[in-house]
Amino acid sequence: MWKFPGIQFPFGTYSELLLFPITTVREFHVKLDPYSDLSCPLSQLPALETLVLVGIPAFPTQAFAFLTEWPVLCPSLKTIAFFDCVLNSRAIRELEEGVAVRKNSAAAWLHRIAIVRKSGALPDHKLILRLRNHVPYVDARIDDKLPDLT
Repeated sequence: MWKFPGIQFPFGTYSELLLFPITTVREFHVKLDPYSDLSCPLSQLPALETLVLVGIPAFPTQAFAFLTEWPVLCPSLKTIAFFDCVLNSRAIRELEEGVAVRKNSAAAWLHRIAIVRKSGALPDHKLILRLRNHVPYVDARIDDKLPDLT
């Protein structure tokens, strides 16, 4: 497992990840623990267009602070997908705030949010409608796989 401030990678250590040419990575899937900070690994992925967060039972406070950092991390990021994650109203509010700050930067606007659960409840429809005020496409569904994120 690669481990880096609460982030688990499936093959080894984070330093091993840096042996690969990661500056051109366009899609990144990651499972976080409750105390994770995505800023450090995302700073190594300037071409990232799609971020997939997997199996997160609860998001820590300020989990989406990486969207508000300056200089902008992942200026090409257009899609964030949540696969089998639990998104509560606080997490969605923080995501909305991060998206709003990002709109006022030189970065690409977030274009799509996908929320997929294998089972269990999706966020309340009011929360999904609030996200749609900030992001053109919000896809929320119960399924055992992610939709095409391209």
